[in-house]
Amino acid sequence: MTVRRERRRLKKDKLRGNRSHGKGDTKHKRGKGSKGGKGRAGSFGHKFSKYYKELKSGHWIILNARKKEPTANLEEIINKLPRWLAEGKVAKQGNAWVVDGLVLGILIILSRGAVTEKLIIKNVSLSEKAKEKILQAQGAIEGTEEEAKGTEAADETTQ
Repeated sequence: MTVRRERRRLKKDKLRGNRSHGKGDTKHKRGKGSKGGKGRAGSFGHKFSKYYKELKSGHWIILNARKKEPTANLEEIINKLPRWLAEGKVAKQGNAWVVDGLVLGILIILSRGAVTEKLIIKNVSLSEKAKEKILQAQGAIEGTEEEAKGTEAADETTQ
């Protein structure tokens, strides 16, 4: 008795009955001309991308790459506190940890994770949920952009 093994179905067999065989218009599947040339042909013309540029070394770079602001989640901060304390990047004030965003290079703190320690946060923007979690753990928030805006508005009203 022989066992019949099914063969893998080829793409051309899957596309039988489709006029274009997945190539779009019938003109687009013809010769090499539909490819736009061979090799680097047209790399400074019709094959040029405004997002990538080839350097003389043969490497490509991304033009106008989006720069991400340095962010951290609460979970990451809580996990890294002992290491940062050993490096002198954070301080311990009583039973609270003093975390300065300027020292750590963090601009934004996001809310992922639970706050198990009392934190005093300085010079960082926070998401609304992160603020709630820090304040629920009897933490404090100092020197944020919102506070600076609030003091400016208070100064304007007094004048």
